[in-house]
Amino acid sequence: MLGMSATLGADGIVRWENGRKWLSEEAKDIALWKIRFSSFFDKFNPRKTLPHNVTSLCYLDVSINDRIKGRILIGLYGNTVPLTCENFRQLCTGEKGESPVGTQLTYKDCYVHRIVSKHLIQTGDIVRGDGRSGESIYGRYFPDENFKVKHDRPYVVSMANSGEDTNQSQFFFTLKASPWLDGKHVAFGQVLMGQELLEMISRMGDEKGDPVEDITFSSCGTVPFPKVKPKTKATSVSLSSSATKVTASLEAKTPEAKRRRRLPRLPAPEQPTVFTKRKRDATLNDLGVESHADHRKKKKKPKLKARQLELPRATDHQSDATMFAV
Repeated sequence: MLGMSATLGADGIVRWENGRKWLSEEAKDIALWKIRFSSFFDKFNPRKTLPHNVTSLCYLDVSINDRIKGRILIGLYGNTVPLTCENFRQLCTGEKGESPVGTQLTYKDCYVHRIVSKHLIQTGDIVRGDGRSGESIYGRYFPDENFKVKHDRPYVVSMANSGEDTNQSQFFFTLKASPWLDGKHVAFGQVLMGQELLEMISRMGDEKGDPVEDITFSSCGTVPFPKVKPKTKATSVSLSSSATKVTASLEAKTPEAKRRRRLPRLPAPEQPTVFTKRKRDATLNDLGVESHADHRKKKKKPKLKARQLELPRATDHQSDATMFAV
């Protein structure tokens, strides 16, 4: 590749003359995720498949020991729990800035502080990072909105709390159906992509529930819904007899139609007749010509069997000795 020109794109990709090469693994992962993201919504419509209407999409880029491992895509039920979803959305974008006490209201660089294997993954402490604090865009706490969204499936996103009406910024992902959490925690979303990443994180906790690796969110934000091309259905248009006649008359006046009328129609070429052996013999017999098979039958002499051979008989005046004399 020496001697070839290369250009660095705005997406962090080095493009060579004979192909393409990635500048870094992070840029490669993000680009591949964009391809998966667009193809994912071609087959799956979260607005019709999930139990509640998804109004917005948020993402969390997961880094393990300062190395990006993947992205988690979350669909928010904004029509069912609008206040809770707006709190989570603004913490993902960081548009709120700082709180009155100086806390950066964003999930960027936030730690995963609790892992219960095969049950849940908890994070969202934007103040201390150890699960003992947190803050929302409405203040330190905000009340429970409702409990309409159930924990009836894995990968539900729900608010963590320390009692009634103590929601802040902490939340958790369920790894299995947890109906005992209904009525206690406000669920507000569903993981759409990145389930395999959550399963990998669930194996990084010790017996006490503390993570053995540094798991953070290196980036977070929102993504728009991709534009899905509508499927066009073929519609049949019925024309009246008068309209059909007008269309036919207009087509007959075109130069191409006149040229087609002037060209003479050539007869179709005759296909050669293929005779089988039996059909050939039958045709020759109809014409009164002796076929080859009949000729062979006449020419062929019949073979005499041994019993058909007749030996000369001795007469009365001949003796047996004369008959068989040499």
